[in-house]
This record gives sequence, C-alpha cells and structure tokens, in this order.
Amino acid sequence: VELDSSKIAKTHYIQQNDQETIKKYEGEITGYNERLKQTQEQHATKLQAIEETEKEITDLRYKLQNLKEEKDELNSNDPAVVKTWSFSEPWKFLRRVELEFKMCVPYRDVSISRWDNGKCTWEQWKETQDEDGATLVSGKVVGSFMRGVYVSVTITTAKKYKYASRIVDLMNRIDLGEKEEQNIKKIT
Repeated sequence: VELDSSKIAKTHYIQQNDQETIKKYEGEITGYNERLKQTQEQHATKLQAIEETEKEITDLRYKLQNLKEEKDELNSNDPAVVKTWSFSEPWKFLRRVELEFKMCVPYRDVSISRWDNGKCTWEQWKETQDEDGATLVSGKVVGSFMRGVYVSVTITTAKKYKYASRIVDLMNRIDLGEKEEQNIKKIT
C-alpha cells in the first residue's frame, strides 16, 4: 500500500486537548511577562536610586576637594596684607608735611614695610606688642615733597595667621562632609 499523504486528521478529543495545553502555556507566558515587567520596573527604580546616590557622593567629593584646596591655600606661610595706611596728596609744591599714623593688628608674627616717594623721614617709629599678641605700629612722617605726598605703611602676616578662623571652619566642614559621605555609603 502506497500513501501519497501521511496527514491524519486529529480527532475532536486531541484538538480539545491541544487547545487546553495552548491556553495553559499562554497563561504561563502571560504570567512570566508580567513578572518580567515588574522585575524590570524594580530594577529601574533601584538603578535610579543607585545613580542618584552616586551623583550625591560625587557632588560631595567635589565639594570636599574644593574645601581641601581652599584650606591648603589658606594654611600657608604666604604673605597676606593685614592692614595698610597710606596718604596721597598731589602737587603740594615744597610744602612741609607732618603726618602721624597709628595702626594695630591682632597678630604677633608680622612684617612691616614702608614706602615713600623720597625726601622724607620716618620719625618716632615704634613697634610694640601687647600681652594679647597684638602688634601696634605708630610714628610720624615728616618731609617736603616737590610733587606731592605719597607714603604708605603695609603690615603683612602669614595667611595661616590671618585666616586661622576660616581654616578651622573649613576643617570642621571637611570632617562633616567626610562623615556624611560615610553615612551615604553605609545606607547603600
């Protein structure tokens, strides 16, 4: 016996069984898809939270780096002008001028520089320090100036003395920032 086609018609029972199996598998596929969507949403939420935390840590590190750089810049022995006294009066031809000055700065370790445009004397120059560590500079400038009066006294000190309170504030802010960074890392 030779057959041209090997197709056999399914009985009603087999067709019904196949449809039930297909419905069962479609239900499982739908369930898997829903769980996959929920998992993707949860992962997206967690990923967004991680990205926000990383951004927060990066911003905090950037701020800490800026604070450390500012502290290092201020905590140096570079000179910083504390106080300046100057007088300028142009075109007082051959006029004798006597100028008194008195300056007080709250630092002990200071450098004092004087400048004038010539032909004058610095009289009664006095540098003293009181028991609190403040430096007092006083004196008198006397002279006849052909083209006007130009004199100045500048008191400088190291930046670490002038900005001592700012340095302490920066160190406190750096400590707080580092603690905050550690807290953020503990949470994540």
